Amino acid sequence: MTWQIFASSAPGLERLLADEIHGLVPVDFHTSHRPSAIEVVPGGVSFGGSTETLGHALVGLGLAARVLVRVAEFPVRHLNELEKSVARLPWSDWLRPTEPLEIRATAKKSKLFHTGAIQERVARGIQRAGGPAAATVEAVVGGQAKPTAGELASQTAGGQAGPQTNESDEASERVLDGTWEGGERVHPAVVVRIERDRCMLSLDVSGQPLHRRGYRVNPYRAPLREDLARALVIVSGWDRRQPLVDPCCGSGTVLIEAALWANRIPPGLGREFALGATALSDPAGIRAIKRQRLGWAEATVGEGRLAGFDRDPNAIAAAQLNWQQWHAQLTRVGDFDAGPGVCGGQFPTIEWEAQDVMRLAIRETPVTWVTNPPWGDRIQPSGKLVFLYQRLGELRRQSGPASRLALITLHRELAYKTGVPLGSAFLTDAGGLKVNAFVESDSATR
Repeated sequence: MTWQIFASSAPGLERLLADEIHGLVPVDFHTSHRPSAIEVVPGGVSFGGSTETLGHALVGLGLAARVLVRVAEFPVRHLNELEKSVARLPWSDWLRPTEPLEIRATAKKSKLFHTGAIQERVARGIQRAGGPAAATVEAVVGGQAKPTAGELASQTAGGQAGPQTNESDEASERVLDGTWEGGERVHPAVVVRIERDRCMLSLDVSGQPLHRRGYRVNPYRAPLREDLARALVIVSGWDRRQPLVDPCCGSGTVLIEAALWANRIPPGLGREFALGATALSDPAGIRAIKRQRLGWAEATVGEGRLAGFDRDPNAIAAAQLNWQQWHAQLTRVGDFDAGPGVCGGQFPTIEWEAQDVMRLAIRETPVTWVTNPPWGDRIQPSGKLVFLYQRLGELRRQSGPASRLALITLHRELAYKTGVPLGSAFLTDAGGLKVNAFVESDSATR
């Protein structure tokens, strides 16, 4: 069966995600399992595919936040109408009655506006159709949980009365597009979106957000999210063979993501997904896809080394621990030993060293410098950071004309302090802040 699939992403990464989906499986792979009708839409990328395509997307996509399956769309103006429409759907084809289920809802510019009431009616409709009861019913509107329908005296059988709630559009879109992070879980969720009196139902088969690879056991201080680190590596223009150095490596996320991306190692290898808890697939099917994707891994880093430096020895210790955790995950995927055969036995290595960037010496040229340096205060960057960014520019120039520099920062003026001609590759959200990825390459938007 072919599904309509939506992969959400952080803002600004949609086109990069589309490119990743285009290359999700080899061109000689089964045609029926390759993504089709790929289209960039606000908040992510829509495409078609089989259940196997879903599995490959979950295991193989490194830039997606969540993967959702669109299951139904219909007009709705009353709660009774909503419950009846939901009850007519074949939920037993999608969900297992014994598995916990979460329901998330948002409403915008519609007769139905109370998300708690919407969730309860959807849960009742699913139960009437023979589906599971909702184990967790949550609403996120403006970052606050809403009361249940039973707490609203104004709720009626035919609709809703009272003023419309003042929703946060940003929070709503985060829920709808799958970027909501409401806790650790691997069970499926039904995502309900009602806008202009039209309801769209989707099945979130991700579980935890996909950027949580499972290797970052010690995030240390202010780490960059894994999907943003991967995007920074991609837009840097790194050819996978030059040495790649992060002079402010922190807990090592940029370098770990670079190693996975360069060698085509599945980013979702060490974690579980909610797809395995649905009627669409099972854990054995996911394990088979992990095995298959491990067979596509390649040793493409070549002779170029990966190296991370940080002046804080505790940060280096955290980076080493995270990298060791990934090694441990790689050698025990599912119920088989995957370690020796990965990348033809040439698993990438990363050098970690406690070293202040201000004293860092150039060891080889050319070099691709990719880093997430300190951002400073969200209002006004510290004057001390100017010297740090100037030093990054010096390292770039000293490493030769064929070198590159890519960094991500909150303050555009700090990027310009490098003295390197940088352009914005993408603007995105990180921890509620708008941050820019600046790169020195032809792909940059000057």
